Amino acid sequence: AWSPYLMMAISGGLGAYCFGLPLTVRSSFYPILGKYTWGFIGDFIDGWSIVMTVAGVCTSLGLGVLQMNAGMRNLGWISDNASDTSVNLAIIWVITLFATISVVSGLQKGIKILSVTGFSLGCFIMFLVFVMEKSYYQLNLLVQTTGYYLQWCVLQLPFWTDAFGSLKE
Repeated sequence: AWSPYLMMAISGGLGAYCFGLPLTVRSSFYPILGKYTWGFIGDFIDGWSIVMTVAGVCTSLGLGVLQMNAGMRNLGWISDNASDTSVNLAIIWVITLFATISVVSGLQKGIKILSVTGFSLGCFIMFLVFVMEKSYYQLNLLVQTTGYYLQWCVLQLPFWTDAFGSLKE
């Protein structure tokens, strides 16, 4: 799942630091396209990257809203009689309000406060899970799932080609 991010980071770093280009998506295509990067093709690449970024943010917002709605219903914070559409719209408005306040107040205040708050809440939830559950079990689970991830996802899965499945009887 991290490979698209790594590809953009490596190609952006190559364009920015090896060729001295601005850190834009079109700079990633400079080794392939050369001087055509600064024409219509580069404009199209940058425009397409903006559209895809907005689509990704909207998809993440939509999926997050559905999860928040389901979670609040399971906790009993929202009655089952409430309309899904109205609850989803209210959640979207609240998230958009906080994001707008954060962006308008700037990097030094709003975004910093929002990111520190989000990180602190995440750490607090992790602490609660660790303390309120069996801590020994949590630590065993952490070691086991880390080993499973390294064994299967890092070592076995990237090299799986199903060679034996292609054999004929």
